[in-house]
Amino acid sequence: MKTEKVIIVRLYLAQSTERRRLLFRRLQHWEKLSGATVVQAVEGFGERGLAHGENAPTIIEFFETEEAVDRVIEDIEPLVDHVVCWPAQSVVKTHKC
Repeated sequence: MKTEKVIIVRLYLAQSTERRRLLFRRLQHWEKLSGATVVQAVEGFGERGLAHGENAPTIIEFFETEEAVDRVIEDIEPLVDHVVCWPAQSVVKTHKC
């Protein structure tokens, strides 16, 4: 099994449909990520313990090489409220003919 080192990135945005769409399009078309997943939180609370309720965050998650992640985060940092990253191993698929 062949693996490659990647960085998993989780972006948090306050609920804003306009900003979410702008960021998602940018990740898809400008940053050219391999893929990303958008999740709308149902409920949550912040650092002060206050429930988000209807204003629960939107989460966008993706993984890429460390070099790609560094570039992307630098480009999009003004558009997000919080960024969390951690290292991982991705299994590289081998296609058999």
